[in-house]
Amino acid sequence: MILEEKVCGGPANGTQSVEDFPSHISINGMKLIEQVLKQVEALSVDVDVSLEVERLDLSRSPKEIETEQSICTGSAIILATGREPVKLDLDTDCDCIHYCSVCDGAAKLFIMS
Repeated sequence: MILEEKVCGGPANGTQSVEDFPSHISINGMKLIEQVLKQVEALSVDVDVSLEVERLDLSRSPKEIETEQSICTGSAIILATGREPVKLDLDTDCDCIHYCSVCDGAAKLFIMS
């Protein structure tokens, strides 16, 4: 089972081109997430979106996750909390700031004032 607070795939959905995923030289982020979800569903994994985890109990077996709708149990839980980009403290109106160290790491940084 996959429980997702927002939308499956997170920031990858808004990525024009993913170039560091095995089996794809380059793929649109939203298309990649669609393909991953198709594979997950083909494996009969339940995917529930728009659910916030309200309580997590890892102290006993089975482990428990409680959402507003239900309590889910399992022998193992993978907790992936996601990430938020660290925004630079820049005084700019620029809309073109990228937050990808893998794809932008080799690029030169230009700050226009």
